[in-house]
Amino acid sequence: PDGVKNEIKRLGAENIIVIGGESSVSSAALKSLGGYKIERIAGSSRYETADKVYDRLKSMGKVQDKAVLASGEGFADALSAAAIEGSDETPILLSRAGTITSGTADRIKTSGIKKIIVVGGTNSVSESVVKELGKDIERLSGKDRYETSKKVAEYRYPSAVRIIYASGQGFADALSVGGVTGKTNSPIVLTTRYSVPASIKSYVDSIYNIKVIGGGSTIDTAQFK
Repeated sequence: PDGVKNEIKRLGAENIIVIGGESSVSSAALKSLGGYKIERIAGSSRYETADKVYDRLKSMGKVQDKAVLASGEGFADALSAAAIEGSDETPILLSRAGTITSGTADRIKTSGIKKIIVVGGTNSVSESVVKELGKDIERLSGKDRYETSKKVAEYRYPSAVRIIYASGQGFADALSVGGVTGKTNSPIVLTTRYSVPASIKSYVDSIYNIKVIGGGSTIDTAQFK
C-alpha cells in the first residue's frame, strides 16, 4: 500500500526484511518498492519461518538463553508475547497444540536455551509438548486470551505505568505495535471493541497512560472515559 511505501521512505530505510513466503508477500509486490536491499526469511510453514527468524536473530547476537513458545494455530498468545520478545531479545517460536516440529525442538535443545516461557494454556501448547523439551518451563496463561495478555504484562512489567491496548479479536493492530513495547516499556494488553474484560481490570485500572492502537471500529475509546 502507498502508506507503507511512504513510511519506508520517511524512515530512510535501505534494507527491508520480509517475513514469510510468496503466498504472504509476493515478489511482484516487493518490486513496486524500488531499489532497496531485500532479504526474505521464509520456511515451508509458519513453524519453520519462526525457526528461521530465530536463526537470523541468533546470527545478529540478539538471542539470550530464553525463548517464548506460543501457539501457531491461533494469533492471540503470540501477540501478547511480543511484550517479552520486544524488550528482552527473547524470540518467539511456534508450536501446534499437541506436537512441536523437529526443527523447533532441535533449536530449543541444542542452541543454549535454558528457559522456555510458554504463553497460553494447555489447549494451546499441551503439557506433552512442554515435557518433551526438558527445560526450565514457566507457563503464562489465563482463562482466556485477555487474561493471558494480563499475565504476560504482569510477568514483564509488574509495575507498569503505561500500557498499549490492542484488539484481541484481530491480529493486525497488535502485530504492528509489537516492536514498540520494549522502547516504551509498555506491555500490550488485549481488549474487546466495547469494554475492557473483567479478567484484566485489576491490572489496568490503576494505569492512566494509555495508548489505543486501531480505529473506532476496532476499539471504541469511550470505554476508557
